[in-house]
Amino acid sequence: MTENKQKERLIFSGDGKGTVRRKAGVYVLHMQGTDVQMAEQHAQLLGPQAKNGLLPFMANYLTGHIKRQKHGIQRLVANSVVEGLCRHVARHMPKGQMQAFYRLGKGIGLSRAQVDVALGSADALLILMAGAGRTAKWAMQAGLAHAVPLSCSGVVISPEASANGHLLHGRNLDYDGLGFWDNSHTVAFLKPERGQPYGFITTAGIHTAALTGFNASGIFAAVNTAPTRACSWRGEPLFAVMERVVRNARDLDEAIAILSGAKIASGYNIHISHGPSGRSAVVEIAYSGMAVRYPEHGILLATNHYTTDKMVKTMPEIPLVDVRNSRMRLNRLRQIFQGQKAVDAKAIVRALGDRLEFGNGVLHPLGDVVGNYMNLSSIVADVTAGRFWMASGKAPVALSDYVGFDMNREWAAFGRMPEYEVEDIAAPGEIKGLRCTRMFQEAHKALIHHADADMCLEFILEALKECPNEPHLLLTGALVALSIGQIRLAEKLADTYLVQRPETDARRFRAHLILGWVAQLNGNAAEASQQMQQAVALANDEETRFEARWWAKQRPLVAKDLHRFHVDLFSGRRLIF
Repeated sequence: MTENKQKERLIFSGDGKGTVRRKAGVYVLHMQGTDVQMAEQHAQLLGPQAKNGLLPFMANYLTGHIKRQKHGIQRLVANSVVEGLCRHVARHMPKGQMQAFYRLGKGIGLSRAQVDVALGSADALLILMAGAGRTAKWAMQAGLAHAVPLSCSGVVISPEASANGHLLHGRNLDYDGLGFWDNSHTVAFLKPERGQPYGFITTAGIHTAALTGFNASGIFAAVNTAPTRACSWRGEPLFAVMERVVRNARDLDEAIAILSGAKIASGYNIHISHGPSGRSAVVEIAYSGMAVRYPEHGILLATNHYTTDKMVKTMPEIPLVDVRNSRMRLNRLRQIFQGQKAVDAKAIVRALGDRLEFGNGVLHPLGDVVGNYMNLSSIVADVTAGRFWMASGKAPVALSDYVGFDMNREWAAFGRMPEYEVEDIAAPGEIKGLRCTRMFQEAHKALIHHADADMCLEFILEALKECPNEPHLLLTGALVALSIGQIRLAEKLADTYLVQRPETDARRFRAHLILGWVAQLNGNAAEASQQMQQAVALANDEETRFEARWWAKQRPLVAKDLHRFHVDLFSGRRLIF
């Protein structure tokens, strides 16, 4: 047994059928029985962690944004609409699956209504984003549209391109859950009363194979959100559809067939691999459309936008997510793996934590990079061998140590401590700019989780001491300063950015936009007009051009107008980065 295993201790659930142990920072669950029994085991074994985890956070996530942006009757109406949509979407899940979630929620102190909102929030948000994207005015004013950074990445290496001739599959999960998800990394191995053994990589309290799942037939699957107009509140939530895929599919064709028969509520890129056959695919899917991509030259990549002609047509004209960020990450992954013929698990680990920006080759602790600052879960699987490694540290977790597991031996060891060896993968060593990233994360939490712009600015200024020329810090700091009335500081930060980064790009557009707002607030109409014109001239895609034109037409700003962009500063990124 390895040193990590010697430190493990097996704890049993009350019914004696479930166990939990801690392996190098990861909670390892074994659960068996009916769906309700397994949910009860989850609540019993990880109850304290789940009570302070992601499920309660998500139960208040969207409504929390509304409270910080709306007032009076607007807030009541918006809150009712969002809660109603979340609950409606969640209740399209199969009855048995919902009962299991309700039982888990009860075990950690959540009401059924809170569980409904938590489970429906992911699809509900994408539906709201699709609606906002249909209307230009909404597109600029809907704060909820920027509530989630969609920065997941997927990498599949076919046997012909891998070093050991195996099918390899890696993924980053990037979602707003800082301090919640990454406090209790969890992997679950399940033996249901009916059907094949399966499992999922998650956090305490999130009892689903929908995000990252695997089964005894050699299926490994993960999902990335994607903006699309082809959403519907009549569709099934992601949790229901992907649970069905992971629990039932026995090969790639069967997994695709299950998806083709589903009416999923919103838009996703689903990357699926099957170890025994060595096959893989990305399914680009929405409520009213689906397309399938297969590997090219042994490589299959997925980020947060569609790439097939059929599904690209469904993307909103104003997608309200940072598609530029998604394209940059996809291009960087292509650059990393292009021409490689001997890719191993460690190479994928390095790629998932990569922070080199495509196009200019600049190393950023933040930005349009694969290893985004909100990266909450990273996994690399040797699907052929039935083994995987999951990152065990704090966000961005791709920069931490990876802990190894053997799927088959875990399923075989129910009720006792498994004995096997999987070589763990060490973190890539000292990371330049990591403290800067940590400060930016604290700034995010101060603003998004606590609506404290003053504290947010303090963290940004602290981060700038280590990374004084980091464009994301300069621009985000400028807008936060502007929103709380520190106009001179906002102007200084925007000017510093323009001096440090003279090239024409989408970020330079943001700096001129901020300086235009500063001039408006200072009563200098001529300067404001000039800055806005420069911003329009620098806009390099249709979405950015629309944004520039829209702001150029607005009445002069007052500082309070910027408060609604507090959510946009980090999680929207499109408005800033």
